[in-house]
This record gives sequence, structure tokens and C-alpha cells, in this order.
Amino acid sequence: PENLSQHLRSRLEVERALGAFGVPVTSIRAGLVVGARGSSLEVLVRLVKRLPLMICPAWTRSKTQPIALADVVEILDFCAEAPDTAGRVCEVGGPDVLSYRELMSLTARVLDRRRTMIPVPFVTPALSELWVSLVTGRSRALVAPLVESLQHEMVVRDRWLQDRMGQKGRPLETALRESIRMEGLRVEPVARSVQRMPVPPGRDARWLAEEYLRWLPRFLRPALRVVVEGKQARIHLRGIRKSLLDLMPDEQRSSPDRALFLVTGGLLAAPSEGVARLEFRLVAGGGEAIAAVHDYRPRMPWWLYAATQARGHELVMRAFGRHLGRLAARRESA
Repeated sequence: PENLSQHLRSRLEVERALGAFGVPVTSIRAGLVVGARGSSLEVLVRLVKRLPLMICPAWTRSKTQPIALADVVEILDFCAEAPDTAGRVCEVGGPDVLSYRELMSLTARVLDRRRTMIPVPFVTPALSELWVSLVTGRSRALVAPLVESLQHEMVVRDRWLQDRMGQKGRPLETALRESIRMEGLRVEPVARSVQRMPVPPGRDARWLAEEYLRWLPRFLRPALRVVVEGKQARIHLRGIRKSLLDLMPDEQRSSPDRALFLVTGGLLAAPSEGVARLEFRLVAGGGEAIAAVHDYRPRMPWWLYAATQARGHELVMRAFGRHLGRLAARRESA
């Protein structure tokens, strides 16, 4: 539908992109997935912990049907062994349907906090994004699409898959208690980042990766330099012999639609056994691509990484997107 939020449109776009190659795709659609270290749950818990008096805009009346992460994993495992689920859309949810205001009240009870909630009709989505971001300490880039999506009712219309499995789902209060308990366990942080950018007409992902390596040394000079040795690219801080990051193309897993670099070393990267990677992938339909960092473990303390290297990467990718936009405009006008 045209009135879907950007967040939900991006989910639908993923379905279409995966299904664009002729392989039957099973789509599992869920609202809020309740699991430890999930971004949506983290925002919810921080709101409830930090606000004794909670203002409830109109979107808090929207209905949702959260599902436990463990139930989602069980559903995925079932679908992998059930051929007749291929090519079908499956809506999944837990046994509890409630409003977001009721969800915040339940979370407060689980946290053993007393919270006063005041409904207000005049808080706009933009104001909601701002105060949620300020209270939770999460960026507006993360909060904005989540808040925008809350206007939609996220309730299962057809439980055919879970009925077939005989899965009722864990009660929401049980899932919340387990997830919040696990939040307290220390887990080594992993960085992930996704940016969308234009692609000039007629160009593929391999060209995009090559252009990135051509453009990066020009953009980073004079502070940084990029040395390309054979197929490997090393990013250096001038005056320091040891590289900051080493990128190696993974040609075996690359294609015209996807170009993949492995992060193989450098002063900034903790050892990751080839798991950390930078990927350029075309979006189905052409004209756009995503640049994504997966499973990157910084060597520096997380707070320092978030304030420096993460910000720097965001600025570099935004600048690269603008560079691609200028190239696309030139090709279209030629």
C-alpha cells in the first residue's frame, strides 16, 4: 500500500528483492519481536525506565501483537523443513494483542516501576521522534522509522502457519521478563551499518566497489591515504606505517549484483576471522544500492568507536552517495 511507513516499505522491498531471482521465498511477517538486544525492545525499556511520567501520543493507541524471538526461531526452523511454505506469506504473532500504551504499562510492571501515563492528542510524529531519541539516547535515524511505523496496526490476520505448527506462542510477559534478564548479560558489541545510495545508469555492484576504491583516496586526503596492493586496499593514517583497515575483495561470493570486501586486519579492527565485511548490493529494480557493514568488531572501546570511527564511516558513505548522485545526473543528461 502507498501509505505504508518507510520502515515497512523497506521490509516489503526486501521481500521483493529476495524473490526477484526466481527462487521461491517464504516471507515471515512479524511486528515487534521480543528478544534480548533488539533495537525496538531496547527503546521501549529505556523509555519506561527513564520516564516516571509518560506522555502518550495518538500512536500509543495502535494495536500490536508482539512475538518472542524464540518463537520466531522455531517458526524459521519449521519452514526450512516444510516445502509447502515456499513462496507463501506468513504473518506471525504471539498470543497477546494490546496497544502500545498497554505494552508500556506491562513493561513497567515487569521492571517493577510505577509509571503515570497521560494521553495527549497534539504530539506530532516529529515531536515523538525527538523526545524518544532524547530520552533513550538512540539516534533519530534509528528512532524515526520505528515511530513512523507505529501508526499501523501490527496484528496478525491469518495464523495459518502457527495453527498448523500447533504453536500458541509464549505469553508476552514471559518473553519480556526473559529478554530483559538476558539484556544484563555482557556481550561483545558488533557494529552494523546500512546506507542507501544512487547508482548511475548501466553500472553494477562490481563497478560500484571499484569506484569506491578510486574515490576514497581523493576524498580522504591529505589526512588519510589508501594504498591498493594487487586486490587488497589498505587505509593508512599519514605518518603511521601500520594500516588502519585492510579490505580484501571476496570474488567467490561477489557478482554483478553484489560486491563484497572482507575486513582482514588493521589497527582499528579486532580479529574477526574473516566475518567482518563491507558489501555493496544493488536493490531490485535498479537505480539504487545499499552499502552495508556486517559484523565488524572495533578494537577501541565501544564508546570511543561510536563517537569517532562510526561517525567517520557515516560521513564517508554519505559523501560517496552524493558523489554517485552527481555521476548519475551526468549520465542521465548525456
